Amino acid sequence: MKTNWQTIRWFMLLMIGGLFGWSVQAQKLPNGFKSDVFADSSQVGNVVAIDFDSRGRLFTTEIHRRETGVWGVTFSRWWAMEDYRGQSLETRMAMYDRWSHVVTPAMLTRESDEVRWLEDRDGDGKADAGGVFTGGFNEPLSGNAAGVLAHDGKVYLANIPSLWALEDRDGDGGAELREELLTGFGARVGVHAHDLHGLIVGPDGRLYFTVGDRGFNVTSKEGENFKAPTRGAVFRCFPDGSGLEVFHHGLRNPQELAFNDLGDLFTVDNNMGGGDLCRILHLREGDDSAWDATYQLTRNFREETQRADHPEPPWFSERLFGVPHAGQPQWQNRPVGHLTRGPSGLVHYPGTGMPEDFDDTFFVCDFVGSAARSGILTFKLEQSGAGYELQSTNVFAWGALVTDLTFSDDGRVYFTDWINGWGGKGERMIRRAWHPESQRSAGANDAFKWLRAEFGNSDRDHWIKLLNHQDRRVRSKVQQFIVKHRSDSVAVFEDALLSGERMASIHALWGLWQIGLIRENEEAKKVLLRSVESTDFEIQAQALRVLGDLRWGNAELYQVALETPSKRVQYRALMGLAKLKSSASEAVVLRYLKQCDLTDLALRHGLVSAMAV
Repeated sequence: MKTNWQTIRWFMLLMIGGLFGWSVQAQKLPNGFKSDVFADSSQVGNVVAIDFDSRGRLFTTEIHRRETGVWGVTFSRWWAMEDYRGQSLETRMAMYDRWSHVVTPAMLTRESDEVRWLEDRDGDGKADAGGVFTGGFNEPLSGNAAGVLAHDGKVYLANIPSLWALEDRDGDGGAELREELLTGFGARVGVHAHDLHGLIVGPDGRLYFTVGDRGFNVTSKEGENFKAPTRGAVFRCFPDGSGLEVFHHGLRNPQELAFNDLGDLFTVDNNMGGGDLCRILHLREGDDSAWDATYQLTRNFREETQRADHPEPPWFSERLFGVPHAGQPQWQNRPVGHLTRGPSGLVHYPGTGMPEDFDDTFFVCDFVGSAARSGILTFKLEQSGAGYELQSTNVFAWGALVTDLTFSDDGRVYFTDWINGWGGKGERMIRRAWHPESQRSAGANDAFKWLRAEFGNSDRDHWIKLLNHQDRRVRSKVQQFIVKHRSDSVAVFEDALLSGERMASIHALWGLWQIGLIRENEEAKKVLLRSVESTDFEIQAQALRVLGDLRWGNAELYQVALETPSKRVQYRALMGLAKLKSSASEAVVLRYLKQCDLTDLALRHGLVSAMAV
């Protein structure tokens, strides 16, 4: 790990920032950057999550139910023991009824969360239009409205207990369609703000999102029940809410998700505040990052009773939160590294609008209730075997209470600022920062043009060029367009693969993934199988990833892949075997077991997954 000096430097910066009370205005941003205010407290309230739509409107969620309609066991411990026994929305509602003399029905429904929008129509950098997109989220079980995603003409809202699809069909700025896609999230009161959030579109076109350790007891549209009342998780489903899956278990409060350019998924998970550390996590499908809310109950009991003889939960006794060490159980997903003390928003740089130093960089908000101790940090990862390790960390902006951030089409980063802390409905604003020289670059201008463009008919060379664009958002938009609107989509993606351009090839494989999820397609399958023969190991790994998820591979294919020197290829082959569920897989897995590098956590997870079927 290359983290020691970076971590020391980071803590020193935090101490200096707290000592001098840095603000965003006073603290020097990275060289060449500027910042200003996009919307002030007359335009925004308790804004938690933000996201731009394709028209340049900024959608926000505003929470007003904290400590009135939405409670937490950390500041209402009198019902904590009962809450930890909770199993579902029904048991939580029954608990509210039993405690109605303390938490009255009027308190639970007094305030409402809402989704709003802001827009700069005259181009002066200030929001001059906006309004309520939808509101009325004041049911006893509702809140916090903590996640928003504008995608494909709809706005998705993550608001316990449900995932919502919202749509403005008449263009008046308000949502006429309000469809509850899934419900059952937030089985318990839990710790406040351990909510439903993290909405993002994956490389496969599905929605990915998170819930904190308030837990879940959700029945999918297909009738399958997913239940874990004391655990946080990552889910994925299709945009209509169908096909729900639990992608990753064992999280405490993963506020946001971010995919890198290779489609690998990450979060920064909150710590308990008891001496443990926040974790940068590489989230692999089917893996478990070890947290359970009962660890917090055990630690709280030990502290409040002053029972030193009461055993520590394994979270502390075995340092489950730590970077890999010998004392941890072999089954858990270990952190890539540690960063922040209150991680909230997270985004991976899309590729244009900033200097090259920011390529492949993650931006994470660190929100700890005091502006002097909060801001935006960055980190970079590098591949290590089939996984990743922390390469570097840095401070991007300090002195702002940032809950979320996002990039605009013109290359600016927009971020929230709660200014004066958690309490009530205090002063809030949305700021933005940018690098003028980079923002004026040809790449940034080209990205802006295509992100705002309405696509039409063009030849294949045009689409292949855009599939290899410097900006990931352009590549993704083109990928989605080809899947949905080109009758020759498989042929376009095949030509992209033949071009030899790596990013165009990767997005072509993801486009074939989307096609395969929609319907069986023999031509797409043939293209994917040929791609496994690429001399580029990353293309091999991506092709195996798609074939595995679609169950289009076979044991012989995966056996050949396991003989390559690339651990990323080997990992994808193992996950393909895990999904194949074929008797022919057993011999392949047992043969590989003799040579597998069990020190590689990703390979170990893939091997166990393949052996479990």
